[in-house]
Amino acid sequence: HIPCVGLLARLHHETVMCIAEDATSAADFRSSYQRGRLMPLTKGATSTVILAQLSGRKLGKLLKTVAEDTQPLGATAEEFRDNLARIRKNGFCISRGEIDAGLVGIAAPIVAPDLGIMASLSLVLSADGLTDAVERRITLLTVSSAALVSEQLRRHNR
Repeated sequence: HIPCVGLLARLHHETVMCIAEDATSAADFRSSYQRGRLMPLTKGATSTVILAQLSGRKLGKLLKTVAEDTQPLGATAEEFRDNLARIRKNGFCISRGEIDAGLVGIAAPIVAPDLGIMASLSLVLSADGLTDAVERRITLLTVSSAALVSEQLRRHNR
């Protein structure tokens, strides 16, 4: 078993809100993403993967309303948008220490446009001892799990 914290978060106005969290019994750390807590839109995998799913118009509007804090993804607006496009294409985002020092966030989008849902499924792990192989495996599991949730939401809406 790999110690981790699982998060479900959604877009909430100009922030991201954690709506559910759970930790494995072996997790001896906490994530700053806690249920009901509003988090920055432009930092951390949990938030950034949601931001990457937004349309150009909505993204532009949101970015105008938040602070110009794009350092985690690039120093310029063009680099920031390029990084979001890469995340959207890859279908996941990984951040290292952007929210909590020593922790790695791996997130995939949950998207159900017909329901107005822009959310993410994330796993937060300790960077200590995290191998490339484990990171790849966790990323694949997170992406496939988020895709299953998205599909179930779409089916439920039919």
